[in-house]
Amino acid sequence: MIPIVEGGSRRYGIAEGELDPLRRRRLFLVLGAHKAPQPLYFYYELSTLVGGHRPDLFRAGIEAVEEVIATARSERFSTVESPEVVWPEDRSWVFCTDYDLVSTYIASDRTIAAALTADPQLETAEVSRDTRIDDNADNANVPPGTP
Repeated sequence: MIPIVEGGSRRYGIAEGELDPLRRRRLFLVLGAHKAPQPLYFYYELSTLVGGHRPDLFRAGIEAVEEVIATARSERFSTVESPEVVWPEDRSWVFCTDYDLVSTYIASDRTIAAALTADPQLETAEVSRDTRIDDNADNANVPPGTP
C-alpha cells in the first residue's frame, strides 16, 4: 500500500497494478462460484522483471490465491501482490491487471460477467472493443475543478 496524505490526515491507497485484498478475495469468490473446481494459472511478468528476475507462472487451486501471492512476494521478488494475469485451466475467463493499466480487466462469458456486475462489492463496467479505457474515459467521476 502507498500512504496518501490528504488535508493533514493519512489514508491508504493501492498502487496501480494491484487489487486491494478485499476486492481480490471477492473477485475470486465470484469467479470460483461459476465453475467446477479447477487449477488456476497466475502469471507475474513486469513485477518480477522490475526486480531483476524472470517472469513466473504458478498453478494452484482458487483456494490457494493468497498462498501464491505470498510466495510471489517473498520468494520470487514480485514488486506487487496481485498477479498480472490469471486464468482457469478451461480458459472460461481471464483477468489482467498491471502497472500500465488503470483498471483490472476481465474477459468472460455473459453468465460470469452478470455475476460480477451484480456483486455490490465490486465496481464493474461492461466494455466492448470500441469502449475507451484510458485515463480520460471516466466522465462520471471527474475531480472538482477539472475542465
